[in-house]
Amino acid sequence: MRAIQTVAVLGAGVMGSGIAAQLAGAGIRCYLFDIVPEGAEDRNILPKTALKKLTKHKPALLYSKRDLKRIVPANLEDDLDKLKKADWVIEAVVEKLEVKKSLFSKIQSYLKEGAIVSSNTSGISLAAMVEGMEESFQQRFLITHFFNPVRYLRLLEIVSGEKTLPEVVQTIADFGEHQLGKGIVYAKDTPNFIANRIGVYAKMLTIHEMIAQKLRIEDIDAAFGTLLGRPKSAVFRTADMVGLDTTSNVVNYLYSVLENDPEREVFRLPDFYKKMLENGWLGQKAKCGFYKVEKTQEGKKILTLDWEKMEYREKVKPDYTSLRNSKDISDLAKRIRHFLLDEDDILAKVARKITLKCFWYAASLIPEISDDIVNIDRALKWGYNWQIGLFETWDILGLEKTVELMREEGWEIPENVEKLLKTEQKKFYWENKYFDFLTATYKELDVPSYQITLASLTKEKTVYKNPSASLIDLEDGILCLEIHTEPLNMIDDGVVEATFRAVEEAEKNFCGIVVANQGENFCVGANLMMLGMAAMSQNWDDIARMVDHFQKANQALKYSKVPVVAAPFGMTLGGGAELAMAANHIHASVELYMGLVEVGVGLIPAGGGCLNMLKRYLANIPSEVVIDKTAILRHLFEIVGMAKVSTSAKEAKDLKFLESHHTYTLNKDKLIYEAKQIALGMAKGGYRPEEPWEEFTLPGIEGYPAFKYGLHAFKETGVITEYDAVVGDKLAYVLCGGNVSPRSKLSEQHILDLEKEAFLSLCGMEGTLARIQHMLQHKKPLRN
Repeated sequence: MRAIQTVAVLGAGVMGSGIAAQLAGAGIRCYLFDIVPEGAEDRNILPKTALKKLTKHKPALLYSKRDLKRIVPANLEDDLDKLKKADWVIEAVVEKLEVKKSLFSKIQSYLKEGAIVSSNTSGISLAAMVEGMEESFQQRFLITHFFNPVRYLRLLEIVSGEKTLPEVVQTIADFGEHQLGKGIVYAKDTPNFIANRIGVYAKMLTIHEMIAQKLRIEDIDAAFGTLLGRPKSAVFRTADMVGLDTTSNVVNYLYSVLENDPEREVFRLPDFYKKMLENGWLGQKAKCGFYKVEKTQEGKKILTLDWEKMEYREKVKPDYTSLRNSKDISDLAKRIRHFLLDEDDILAKVARKITLKCFWYAASLIPEISDDIVNIDRALKWGYNWQIGLFETWDILGLEKTVELMREEGWEIPENVEKLLKTEQKKFYWENKYFDFLTATYKELDVPSYQITLASLTKEKTVYKNPSASLIDLEDGILCLEIHTEPLNMIDDGVVEATFRAVEEAEKNFCGIVVANQGENFCVGANLMMLGMAAMSQNWDDIARMVDHFQKANQALKYSKVPVVAAPFGMTLGGGAELAMAANHIHASVELYMGLVEVGVGLIPAGGGCLNMLKRYLANIPSEVVIDKTAILRHLFEIVGMAKVSTSAKEAKDLKFLESHHTYTLNKDKLIYEAKQIALGMAKGGYRPEEPWEEFTLPGIEGYPAFKYGLHAFKETGVITEYDAVVGDKLAYVLCGGNVSPRSKLSEQHILDLEKEAFLSLCGMEGTLARIQHMLQHKKPLRN
């Protein structure tokens, strides 16, 4: 494999700057090029402006603002010599063939020997781009189609040409997968490749069906969002984010080139869409599209386009029997099957027809756009954030049933599907295989050696299981503690019990523990419903027991005789953060949204969160050095008291939720495997648990009044609410060490006792109960 250490990105627009941010986040130095605007005093103004936008973008495109140091602004007039340092040059300029060809001709003589060149085009033919170029250029040229936003959409489509060298493709695929954390899909040189060919078809088909049945925009988004395992933004909110002009360019291009496609008319823009383009209603960037946000005295109000009247109106909540009967089915496969097959109102019928037609279209495009169903499913999952792909969904609904429905519609069944109907299994995926249309046989799925899938491990590997958590033998002496409480991986008695069992079992029969799962999020904290009910019933003994057991479970992990590695990802909040911080090492996904957020429900961290944050912030102060720790604690107080949540694993290090030696990966599929290897390495290295802190000092009664005064001042000036001050007071008391002298030698148990005492007292206050009830009902914090 060729080493890629420096990359040049040509084009500092949305895609180019996003690609540069991802490269910098992966530790790669890159040059960000653009043209020199006529009359510009600063000839690098365009890339510099792009970098400034990166620092302000929400959601964040940078893992850390420090990553900007790896991006060097450059221009395509004065700095072409810098291309000689690049191992990979990525073109990301405007989607016009003549512009791209001109640029390639301009840079060709500046490329270092062996440098790889690729285009980020979303649909322009590779053959057309390299036509007339030297053979040596064609041999190292390919398409690398990133999806926007680059950080959050995992897909990287790779398209090679007739003369592209295999080692060039392999180099970029390996780099994209292992360094950038991308999911690689191999596409063909066909219009808009795989994801957008089918994804845009699905979007346009949905719009046409909405028009035919006179449905509302909200109706469609209610059907094609989380209900079917797709993003909450569904169809039209996603369209607003992408931009109606961007989508229209793709649609018009597809219509122009797909002259022989039987579904060509689906790619014709409807009149109301054209009118939106004329009006400049382009989506999020124009502040109005299918949805419009309007500021009122009461706050923001979301309006929806009435596409028939071409007027904005107040957003309405769809009320369909099919939605009511389906939304509370927690199992995704069962929910999809119920909504699309068992329900029969107009919304379910439309959703069923659209889904079946997408099945039909995708099956008919093999081998035109892809040789197999796997690349199609991965493209839609990774490029559109679907939880399951089209052919996986088809298996859920059943081949024979859906083909019967297609025949009722009068559709001719694709030859590929007829092949599958002749098999005994009649499934696209069977065991660890997929049905290959080209050979009409089942082939083994290519699963990377680094990918551990907990659900696929045999029952014989399950050492212990309760409804909330399991202990799974990962082999090689490593035990996995997996949380699987529905729906968001919450901590309850079952999780705590499994934690104790994990330590007991591992100390007897294993050499290490990995705390991991493969749910939507690592852990969102305590079961708030259960806690709220106990508090409203004044079951103080039960709450005290819950806190005490959770503290002891986390301490058992911390001081286990075998190493414990936590592998958090996604939302890792409250008790979830405390569970992760109890591990001896954290190996996280770079997409880590970690924080101690208990103040949002009127509580403070009480599972060792305050203790472990104190240890992180005070760890590097030599015991013989006497300093005023108040300033350090003030910073810690702000992080916990303001419920700060990291936007990445890198930021989690800045906030000290992760320690400096903790690690992270950009490829989430590697997370458990790498955590296991770290645990094995620690065990083989002669791991010994650290000693508990037994004699550390805190400001105590001399430092606490400063916090109390600050809270009073913030309350009087309206910075915080009255109950914020109450909760903040409890937090400050714990962080200062309670009613002790600054010279008192404190133990870890002393801090844990203070946590529990503060937690219990807050549970008995009306302000906390109001916050808990509000969070459960409205899914957002109450500022009382």
